[in-house]
Amino acid sequence: MKKFFLTWGPVLAYGGLIYIQSAFPQAVPIGFPLDKIIHFFEFSLLGFFIIRSFLLTWNIGQWTAVFLAGTLAGLWGVLDEIHQSFVPARNASWGDGLADILGAFAGAAAFLWFGKYLYRRKLLYEKQSCEMAGNCPVAKG
Repeated sequence: MKKFFLTWGPVLAYGGLIYIQSAFPQAVPIGFPLDKIIHFFEFSLLGFFIIRSFLLTWNIGQWTAVFLAGTLAGLWGVLDEIHQSFVPARNASWGDGLADILGAFAGAAAFLWFGKYLYRRKLLYEKQSCEMAGNCPVAKG
């Protein structure tokens, strides 16, 4: 159970934080393009956390993990937009949903580069977890 919370805890906590934040009316309207930039980076972090969890949990290829993590985080973004459409003083937009999806895939892909750096520094992975799964990022060269 400890391994589950270490691996999936950040995903669950951050996904929950996004949901809770979306449940409140927007205090200060944020205009274009800052709104889209915030959505992009908000969901890139979720994509980053999800791909980390996938690679530590299952023995899947890195680009398969990017696709799955980007899809899952992007779906959470679309569901978040739907959720916002029911919150007073909030609205849903296709542009925000698209920024969520693009950010989710960018964050997952960025993990392949940044995760290798963190792995070499032993700052991200428990050594046994990813080696047992057989899919630790390995620096080439």
